[in-house]
Amino acid sequence: MHELTDQELYKAFAYARSLSEDQGKQIMAKLMQNQPGLYQTLFGFLPDIIAEQQQDMAHLFMDLCFDVVCVFQYTFGDPVHNGNDPVWLEKQAALLGADLQVLHGSNMANEKAWANLQNRFTTASPGEITQTGLINVLHEAIDEHAALNTRRVPAIPITQGLMSVAVKLIGSLYVNQR
Repeated sequence: MHELTDQELYKAFAYARSLSEDQGKQIMAKLMQNQPGLYQTLFGFLPDIIAEQQQDMAHLFMDLCFDVVCVFQYTFGDPVHNGNDPVWLEKQAALLGADLQVLHGSNMANEKAWANLQNRFTTASPGEITQTGLINVLHEAIDEHAALNTRRVPAIPITQGLMSVAVKLIGSLYVNQR
């Protein structure tokens, strides 16, 4: 796996947007069958956290998660890791657990804490590849969607934070992918 270029992002998003409803359903069915834990996290657990603040943003989050799944699948093919592997799931839960607690328990009023958390998602650990360009595109989409209705604005930080978690989680399936 490598950090996606602007051109790769453009092509992958164009692919995701060009899918028919049936093709989208097939992708979701395959994800649910092959990665039920990841599926439940992306389309159940994480959106529920956002829905506590704003339902529209939770729906956007799920749409964007679908796009991210398509971007990775289009660019990198099938994942290297099986998201059902208990060892892999436990490792991912441990790695993301602290970040999820911060996101879920915070009102994001502390800008410094929020900036530090965002920095953790965009700064690579040794051996890790961040998808900064992808995260930036997704954050921009979240900002644009929230700008259409002021009731959505307070949910921007949690939605962006959990979107970063989702990208990192999906990307972890592709670690060591060439």
